[in-house]
Amino acid sequence: MGIFGKPNIEKMKEKRDVKGLIKALRNKSVRDSAADALVDIGEEAVEPLIKACRGYSAKNLSYYASVLVRIGEPAVELLMEAIRRDRSRIRDVRRQAARALGEIGDRRAVRLLCWARRKEPTMTSAREFLIPALYKIINPPYQTLLEALEDDDKDTRLGAMDTLVEIAREQKLDVNAVRTLSKALQDKKTTMRQLAAYALGYIYDEHVIAPLQMALEDNSWFVRNAAKESLKRVQNELKVKK
Repeated sequence: MGIFGKPNIEKMKEKRDVKGLIKALRNKSVRDSAADALVDIGEEAVEPLIKACRGYSAKNLSYYASVLVRIGEPAVELLMEAIRRDRSRIRDVRRQAARALGEIGDRRAVRLLCWARRKEPTMTSAREFLIPALYKIINPPYQTLLEALEDDDKDTRLGAMDTLVEIAREQKLDVNAVRTLSKALQDKKTTMRQLAAYALGYIYDEHVIAPLQMALEDNSWFVRNAAKESLKRVQNELKVKK
């Protein structure tokens, strides 16, 4: 970088000077060419970009994230690691990492984002960046969420179910989800069973009636009440269709 002139982006690119190029992103006059150079370098630039995110403003973070999105698939694993590692420390890093994952659209991130949703200290913060990222990856198909409902980790299962219920309220679910949701009615976690009962209530098909009727016998009032509401909704909708 010259003392009086602009940073020499081409020279830095030739030398694969990733740190210098990241620093150049803060210079508006060469920002776009520095971003292009980092994208061309690709995977080698990912970890330094994520590390740089921890020391700068939200404005810079957003630009770094846009470069990571352009790099794409090679950035996915380290973006996921940033969400795991920085969960309790740097909220802006998690936000931008989640945004980048949503823009990249790699379904490997679904289970992690479901897990992180349950680990967020407040639902408000989850709605700010985790839920939008999930929606970008899974909508319109939601098969990856159904798969996540069978994950070994309870927080991942619950995060997936939370998201599925929200999707169901907006666009309804199809009959292909019945088997997985019915299985979730047997989950050890009461919250999981309750949410499964709510989700079934947005599938307007006669196949949900039997599992919901079984849920009316659950040992939890919350599950029984959810099943009761869902059963009423489904039966009303089926009557309208007739």
